[in-house]
Amino acid sequence: MLRLGFNARSLLDHGGIGAYTRQLLRHLTTYMAEDRLTIFVPRLELLDFLPPGVHWEGIEVPGGNRVLWEQYQLPGVIAKHSFDCFHCPDFTLPSRLPCPGIITIHDLSFILHPEGVAPRTRWLYRTFVPKSAAQASLIFCDSEATAGDVRRQNWTSPNKIRVIPLGVEDVLFGELEDSQLRAFTTRVGIPGEYICYLGALDKRKNLPVLLKAYRLMLEGLTAGTPAPALVLAGPDHGERGKLELLAQQLEIADTTHFIGYVESDDLHALLQGATAFCYPSLFEGFGLPPLQAMAAGTPVIASSATSLPEVVGSAGILIDPHDPVAWSEALILLLTDRSTWLRYHQAGPDRARSLTWRQTARRSYDAYTQLSRMGEGILA
Repeated sequence: MLRLGFNARSLLDHGGIGAYTRQLLRHLTTYMAEDRLTIFVPRLELLDFLPPGVHWEGIEVPGGNRVLWEQYQLPGVIAKHSFDCFHCPDFTLPSRLPCPGIITIHDLSFILHPEGVAPRTRWLYRTFVPKSAAQASLIFCDSEATAGDVRRQNWTSPNKIRVIPLGVEDVLFGELEDSQLRAFTTRVGIPGEYICYLGALDKRKNLPVLLKAYRLMLEGLTAGTPAPALVLAGPDHGERGKLELLAQQLEIADTTHFIGYVESDDLHALLQGATAFCYPSLFEGFGLPPLQAMAAGTPVIASSATSLPEVVGSAGILIDPHDPVAWSEALILLLTDRSTWLRYHQAGPDRARSLTWRQTARRSYDAYTQLSRMGEGILA
């Protein structure tokens, strides 16, 4: 029987790390029916999404400040239990841990692209991630690109690094009715025909290139071809004002829609309703939104940088993130060539089925059991 401890404080996060933690735990409970999973959280209601079961329990460790909670409050509570290993899915471990520890490092943006990381988060990760990596018995990375970045830091033995890709929600594979798509676009106030971006509005997402490509696309469409709107969905990380100004300068403000954060219940409609999905990011540890779009059957145009080729493979169009002309040409191709559109519409779900949260949990579980059976010394 595997006894796994799990730091689920990241459930407080509404972004990608919170989604990873939620999906990993949801599927781990199905794999660990014969094992014991103990989940530590600041508030027990954070675990309301999990199915009831006798093989897992939640333990509330109240506290606000992350460093105090993780480095000082949590170790004392962990010491009252006996675990084969302990997983922290948000980069850092408690410094005092009485069993082998595992961390997930999603990317090294705090080192490689610090301009897009909040100062407090940048300090936290730069202070504690190198120590945690050296201390950890295993390090999970979302992609080979991130694993390579971690290896180059020389924080730990390369033998301790495992690439475990993220996954996509099963619900995104289903096809919504046209009436459901119309209900969504009407509610959020966007046209029925649109090109979509989903993600934070920050510098490393490289959205000025998308706006310029959209303008070039409008100029390049032949007469009689309907021109879709451009929809940018996601929280503002300090760039929205600049992007709105650029849209005005490019004279595309009337057809460019900023709709902010989209709730998970609306993701399917947003993605399936789009004619094409664009993701011109300069740097990703994985890149969940393109995978979600592929699952929904929406043709994807993505940057050829960092981890995105691993995610998209041959099921989407990969383009130099610095070339707006190439992006506009790819958009025109999808809008005017039905056979090309259908090819990527069909290839996307097939690709996405190879990267599901169920598989993420399975690979994680296999790593936990390997660590518990083989011992830390084998991995050093």
